[in-house]
Amino acid sequence: MSQHLSESLQERYTSSYQCAQRVINYFEKQTKQKTGVNEQVYLTMHLQRIVDSSI
Repeated sequence: MSQHLSESLQERYTSSYQCAQRVINYFEKQTKQKTGVNEQVYLTMHLQRIVDSSI
């Protein structure tokens, strides 16, 4: 389910998804820990909420 949700978010909220991916890449590089699809979905949704509230 998370993979399907991730794909939907990527299509619908492209900018937030890409921003979340950059944040996750930075986090993974700094901590040398991998994250999963759930973290990508969570971060994308919250970034989009910030975008929506600023409109």
